[in-house]
Formats: sequence, structure tokens, C-alpha cells
Amino acid sequence: MPRPIHVDQGFTGINYACGGAGLRDLDPNMDGWLTIPMSKQLQQFAATRAQMEAKLGAQRARDLLAKSFFLIEVGGVDLTHILPYPYGRTEVLDLLGMYGDKIRSLYDMGARRFGLINVGLIGNAPNVGGGYDPVDMNRHAAEFNDGLKLLLGGLARTLPGLRYSIADMYSFTETVFANPSAYGFLAARR
Repeated sequence: MPRPIHVDQGFTGINYACGGAGLRDLDPNMDGWLTIPMSKQLQQFAATRAQMEAKLGAQRARDLLAKSFFLIEVGGVDLTHILPYPYGRTEVLDLLGMYGDKIRSLYDMGARRFGLINVGLIGNAPNVGGGYDPVDMNRHAAEFNDGLKLLLGGLARTLPGLRYSIADMYSFTETVFANPSAYGFLAARR
């Protein structure tokens, strides 16, 4: 249960973010991950929504949630650490299906406005273990991102009032990595 919220003058929002959270649930006892997966964050949001309804009334809470902005960045951990490598298009499509389910759950709880950050380049990330093909990993990230655009476009056509924008972390990282000095990054000295 999240801490009690104080929805009054100056209330600006709530953060459920957890670095390393994924679309898939992991067993922290088995996998060693101490994160809050998106499914748990949705449960926390449902509890917060119930608190808002109790304090504000159902209609006012619904109106507030419909005007709220939901920022989501998820998928990279699933592609780099959770799926057994090598994996293919089927696994990427399964992740997108989970993503769609999470967005629908938020929508059903009143969310209408979404900002999504897609998956950046992951093939050369320092925390990705050995045995991974960087080109293959980046191809999967690009497939995921292309699928995310299609997914959200389809949801916006079928869920009245849903609005979204996707920040393109993939293109951003690709551009910066191609010429890091143009963006103020210097090579580390050893």
C-alpha cells in the first residue's frame, strides 16, 4: 500500500518509477533483482487512485486523472537482461503485447495522456553480459520501437480520448554515440 497522498493545493503528482523495472515480473528470490516491476507499479497506482477517489470523490478523481500525464520508460531491461538470449521477433512481439496490456490497464483506471520513451541502443551497453551480438541486440530494440509505434497508434484508434507521444531515445543515442564530442562528451582517460 502506498503512503497516504495529500491531494490539495500544490499537488503535482506521484512517481512509481524504479530503475531496472520491466514488463515481465521476476522473482527477486530467484533472479536477484530488487526492482518494482510494472505490474506492481500498476497495483500501487490502483491503491493511489482509490485514495484519490476517497478524498476527492469519484468524478473529481476521474477528471484529474484524465488531465494527468503518465510518463513511461520500460522495455530495455526486458530486452537486455530478462529474455534468454538469443531471442527473436516472437519474444519482442510478446513484450509488446505485455506493454499494450499495461497501457490498457492504466487507461481503464483513468489515464488518458501518455508520454513514452522508447528503447535506446542496447547492443553496447556495459551491463549487458558476454555472448550478445551488439548488432542483433540493437536490431531487436529497433523492432521493439517500431512495434511500439504501431501498438500505440492502434490503441489510440480504439480507446477514446487516449493521447500519446513517443520520445525517440534510440535515434538520440544513435546520434550521440556516432559523434560524442559534438555533444560535449570526452573520452575517459585511464
